[in-house]
Amino acid sequence: MYKAPIDEYEKVLKQFAAEHEEYDLDTMMQILKAVASFCEEALWPTNQIGDKDGVVYDPATKSVKVSDSFQSVYKTLCENGYASLALDQEYGGGGAPWVLHHMVSEMLASGNLSLSTCPMLTNGALETLVGNADESLKSNYVTKMCQGIYSGTMCLTESQCGTDLGLIKTMAKPIDDHYLLSGSKMWITFGEHDLAENIIHLVLAKTPEAPEGTKGISLFLVPKVLPDGTRNKVFCGGLEHKMGQMGSPTAVLNFEEAKGWLVGEKHGGMRAMFQMMNPARIGVGVQGLGVAEVAYQQALAFASQRRQSRSLEPNMVDHNASADLILVHPDVRRMLMIMESTNIAMRQLIGLCSYYLDQKNDAFVGLLTPVIKSYVTERSMDNISLAMQTMGGMGYVADGLCEQYYRDGRVTMIYEGTNGVQALDLIGRKIAKDGGAALTALLQSLPVSDTMQEYMDQANQYLLSHAQDPQAVAGIAADYLNLLALVIQSALMTKHAAMDADLLSFYQSYALSDAQAYLAKVLSGTEALMGYDKLNKIIKDNQ
Repeated sequence: MYKAPIDEYEKVLKQFAAEHEEYDLDTMMQILKAVASFCEEALWPTNQIGDKDGVVYDPATKSVKVSDSFQSVYKTLCENGYASLALDQEYGGGGAPWVLHHMVSEMLASGNLSLSTCPMLTNGALETLVGNADESLKSNYVTKMCQGIYSGTMCLTESQCGTDLGLIKTMAKPIDDHYLLSGSKMWITFGEHDLAENIIHLVLAKTPEAPEGTKGISLFLVPKVLPDGTRNKVFCGGLEHKMGQMGSPTAVLNFEEAKGWLVGEKHGGMRAMFQMMNPARIGVGVQGLGVAEVAYQQALAFASQRRQSRSLEPNMVDHNASADLILVHPDVRRMLMIMESTNIAMRQLIGLCSYYLDQKNDAFVGLLTPVIKSYVTERSMDNISLAMQTMGGMGYVADGLCEQYYRDGRVTMIYEGTNGVQALDLIGRKIAKDGGAALTALLQSLPVSDTMQEYMDQANQYLLSHAQDPQAVAGIAADYLNLLALVIQSALMTKHAAMDADLLSFYQSYALSDAQAYLAKVLSGTEALMGYDKLNKIIKDNQ
């Protein structure tokens, strides 16, 4: 059974939300405990049910039915405002600190990752509409989305384009005060379902006179149900058959001259869409941590009961049993302590970003967003794998639950921009746009150790010396991002004493030792990577 790590949350709240004007610590803790009870008692039991029930597509009506077990918990989640805590109070949100919002999101992901994706995407759509839509669109949609009566989606990908959105073909033709959209979008999470009364699609498309590439993209609001109550001409053409998140419908959406309304400026779609993608990218990192936490708890509970072999340490031998708990074995302890310490460190990283969200420090949030999306999801999946390994065969079979956590969580490294794209975003956009000034300021605000600062200085020197060689920079981007994540987390661990002394010592010895390895990969450059003749020949043969 999942138990929310309330004590860990309290530490993070004291560090990153203690000065909030409206939410004091007692209020925030009361909210966390209420959500914890909901997630433990009502939401978590639906996770396995939803995995078995899956989603059902009806081709006759082009509708999708999710698990019956989701209906009541989704209603409770929305009615209590659990998914909209940090959103603007003007539109029905709670106005709470972002760190509280992200802790609640973590619990929702631990309880049921598939279902938690629906409100997460709705929140991202809300942020975009509040920041870009005209008052008419806001009045028609924002409050009901905030209440969960309407849900939201992000419609970017088409069969011929994913990361390279300049290749989209969906067309929006102007007519009167709106547009008619035609085209097809794929991999749309909760693109069709029966949880909400309406689904508000935010769609990237081009107008007839649009210039080529991303400069010609505009953003449109396309509701499933029009304001007059009639059905809009956007239909689900089918669902993807996936590795995990069986309870979450991933839809193909066909727009058949569907009515849509421009959001923001014409040809300003990419800028507006990033206002949805960036909160979602942080949210995906939170999701990764959520499943890593529940997997760790599953493994710890198993190791606290499972007996195999004898301890190599005489004073740990249990003479009243025929075998000792597997907790006595060094390798089991290693795996459990890696999971526990890195989960705490990742929660600190998310807490720091949440603090800067509240401070409206866009530069620091911009730097931390790709780090959270990439590093946290990757480390979280490693931790779930360790949980499975700790449990042995029971970790691999469905009865042990960990295999579902891995299946469900693996996509966090992919959706909302693959982790490789996050690394390119960090170096090519976030650091490059001000010559590294924001990064320098961020690191100077933290008690970075001399050793870790030296690692960053060497990595940054590599970037500077290869500034005129984009390929050389791109080749080391992922390792650079992971190095930066560890540098920041090492400072947070020191500053806030988030772990007890023994666990901190372990974290510094085991987890932080990876920083030196990441630096070595950065400094090794890309000659061997890009000089591999086998792949180069395949490229040449297919040009």
